[in-house]
Amino acid sequence: MMRAKYRRLVAAGLLLCSLAVINTGVLADDKAAPADKAAPTVEQLEAALLVTFANYTVWPAAALPSAVTPIVVGVVGDQALAQTFEGLSRERRASGRPFVTKVLQWESDISGVHLLFLGPIDRRHMTAILARSQQAPMLTVSMASDFGGAGGMISLKSTGGRVSFAVNARAVHAAGLQLSSFVLSYATSVSNR
Repeated sequence: MMRAKYRRLVAAGLLLCSLAVINTGVLADDKAAPADKAAPTVEQLEAALLVTFANYTVWPAAALPSAVTPIVVGVVGDQALAQTFEGLSRERRASGRPFVTKVLQWESDISGVHLLFLGPIDRRHMTAILARSQQAPMLTVSMASDFGGAGGMISLKSTGGRVSFAVNARAVHAAGLQLSSFVLSYATSVSNR
């Protein structure tokens, strides 16, 4: 019981740190940032959010059958993010589970993926991947415009050096997933379309 509470506190801290870094505006050539510290890249911020989302998502028991089953994160169309996520997640866990990163193409087999990030790819390919992802309990995330309208679950948006996110709650629920109300409280919008 105490261990689960500790994990929730660590995950909450990770989310708050991710959001604090994202919302400081350090991506926008912030003059207040120390000169010796490099501003985080968009990929670093996206990777931190993916770790956070994994910590605050509950998958059906069949998707993660044992306590040590890794969370498989598939990345389509963004090699830089895949490398950044792999480096960041190497020492991180989501509810005690390690991460495994897979670099995928739009036509790749996505079975066994728990969290799928779609980089800048053709809308036709995005729609095809989302259609395949709806057959499994898979959290989908992208910065693509109208991602939620196409059936995606979490839409990231970078504006003025800040990264925000919107949640398509209907798609999350339809996949049999649960996002923590804590994460939902930080979303700029939660829709049921």
